[in-house]
Amino acid sequence: MNIYAANLSKALVPPQYASKFEQQLTETNNLTLVFTTGNRVVACGSVDYSPQEESAWLSFGLVHPDFQRQGIGSTMLLTRMSLLEPSAERHYIVYFR
Repeated sequence: MNIYAANLSKALVPPQYASKFEQQLTETNNLTLVFTTGNRVVACGSVDYSPQEESAWLSFGLVHPDFQRQGIGSTMLLTRMSLLEPSAERHYIVYFR
């Protein structure tokens, strides 16, 4: 939750999503990647899956403000996108909120 709070203090994430972020960390239908240095979390992001809808989406890509503009967020984004397996039957739409 510290990484969310750090981005919140810089007005980079909306306060109303804090509980959703915390829930995201405990759900089983997602994969959350965490980038650390030492024992400090500097970035995280999730890939969520909905088997019922046969869909997946990326959520909560966060980089601690002290580590932004170093390519960590881009690396996390590309890594998460590489986990989505494209096929002829599936189409992926990437959008930002």
